[in-house]
Amino acid sequence: MFKHKSKGMFLVFAAALLAASLALGAAAPAAAAEEGYAELTTVRIAEYDGKDEDCDTLIVCLDEELNVTDRSGNSLGTLDGLQTDAVLCYYIKDEQTAAAFAQYAAEHSLQTGMILSDDPACVAAARNANAACLNLSGAVDFRGKTPTVAEVQSAVNANMAKTALFDASFLTAEKVRTLQKLLINVWCDAQTEAEAYSALAYGCTGILSRALDLAAAVTGSEYAVLSPRPILVAHRGCSEGAGRENLENTVAAAKLAYERGAEAVEIDVHVTADGHLVIMHNDTIQGTTDGSGYIEQLSLQDLRRYKVNGTEEIPLLTDYFEEFQDDDLYFFIEIKSSKTNVAAKLKEAIDEYGMQQKCSFISFNGTQLAACRSLMPEISVGYLDGSIVCANENDDSVAAYTQQVIAKCNALNTSYHGDYNVLTDRGIRSLAAQSVATNVYTLNTSQELFSYYAGKGVASVTTDYAVWLQNYAQALTAVDDTVTGTPANLYAHCTTFGGGSLDYRAELILLDGEDAVSREQDGYAALRTQDVTAVAVINCYDENYQLQFTLLSAPFTLHVQAAGGLDTVWIVLIAVAAAAVLLCAGYFVFRAVKKHSKKHTDGEK
Repeated sequence: MFKHKSKGMFLVFAAALLAASLALGAAAPAAAAEEGYAELTTVRIAEYDGKDEDCDTLIVCLDEELNVTDRSGNSLGTLDGLQTDAVLCYYIKDEQTAAAFAQYAAEHSLQTGMILSDDPACVAAARNANAACLNLSGAVDFRGKTPTVAEVQSAVNANMAKTALFDASFLTAEKVRTLQKLLINVWCDAQTEAEAYSALAYGCTGILSRALDLAAAVTGSEYAVLSPRPILVAHRGCSEGAGRENLENTVAAAKLAYERGAEAVEIDVHVTADGHLVIMHNDTIQGTTDGSGYIEQLSLQDLRRYKVNGTEEIPLLTDYFEEFQDDDLYFFIEIKSSKTNVAAKLKEAIDEYGMQQKCSFISFNGTQLAACRSLMPEISVGYLDGSIVCANENDDSVAAYTQQVIAKCNALNTSYHGDYNVLTDRGIRSLAAQSVATNVYTLNTSQELFSYYAGKGVASVTTDYAVWLQNYAQALTAVDDTVTGTPANLYAHCTTFGGGSLDYRAELILLDGEDAVSREQDGYAALRTQDVTAVAVINCYDENYQLQFTLLSAPFTLHVQAAGGLDTVWIVLIAVAAAAVLLCAGYFVFRAVKKHSKKHTDGEK
């Protein structure tokens, strides 16, 4: 009889376990779809520790004897023995190492690479040492420090650098964006997966991280991830596409561009015969005004007799500063004048209005850029050039193109501003790995603008039609942060370039607590109550599928609340336990009834 009862109990518990497994299986997170990795244009950076690294740029620490070391100073071999396909970023700790490296660079005729130091003066000393070092880009390490934007701008630009490296904890989306609008590349040292995703969300130019595989960071993303995100630059203000055509390079055009979402305006500067800085695209006033003559042969009084398109006054640079000094609009000032006093005049106007943190200089004229750097070393400069052509995407063409751009830009420590007709995707990425930012002009069809805005990794896009982006998401600002037991979609809230708002259905990347949330057909549902860390992913597109890109949120706390305050898993377990008890009770009742029936039958016999 004991043997018979044991068999019955075994069957009961087997049934209970089967029911539990089926119930838990039904409540488990939905199986992930086949992962499709979005292509990222963010530069992948690694610090050499003696192991092979899959990265774009590899930081190698050097001692005075040019041995490669780790952060603690332990030797990892010689510089000549290092084998890698990545661009080398040489970390210089002091002036002695800077001098030794400069000699090495000259002896080996280095053509590509970077110099990085936490001492900005070491970057300048190494880069200015000889012609070979002028081929290299410069970067300043701000890790462990909390500088202001003005301090970063000055330390980077004045010391022959274009890139700043920060701890992830220091950065915010606003800091990253501000520095990028000043033509400074932002690198982030991300120690954790959450920090790495924050760096992607902020749009950092490069990410130093072992915590995240950047090549596979966003699973299931349909479109290019917008990191970094280009600056939207209005060419001569909002000169086309807004019903205000033919007002180019007027304060009214710049104001309209700013209202429609431009983050910077490109304006062209000349010097009048009596020494005033006038904004006009051409060197003459015919065609855009009701007058004629060469700007630099006329006085300001002469010019003020004429109007742009018959309605708007020909502006001075200071007119722009008066209008926008309290706004978040930045200026790419293109120096068209060849006069030798233009740099001094620019400095005078910028100092008067305190616009050092709002302006950058660009020009086709290297002499003028050098003069600006000499007088205002804290302000970024950019080389305009449409003559360097990347013939195609093969290795030789990309390498030749990269070296030509570097030779043009790095000696003057400039960013690169190229005609879109001469650019290729691989060429842009090759320059980015060496911290040379590509700014593209002038994109005047929607296809051109949209294709360069997302998925190529350029630093800025310049267009006459800045209004085309006014209704597109500029930044992801907030995400629905609660999941309940009832499946529901989560929405991310975005601001547009034009100041409006958009809501997008969000997908989630769970950085922890994956078993607390289920992805159902109708949205996300809670399996058990728990706060988890998540990243929101939204795919943005217009109705004609002309502009398609993915935006990420920074990691946030997702509040997961199961029904009735009890975790779904516990509810299932309680139900299974209750079922098991009922089965057991039923079994014993059945046995008792059977036994009673048998005794009754035996009694009748």
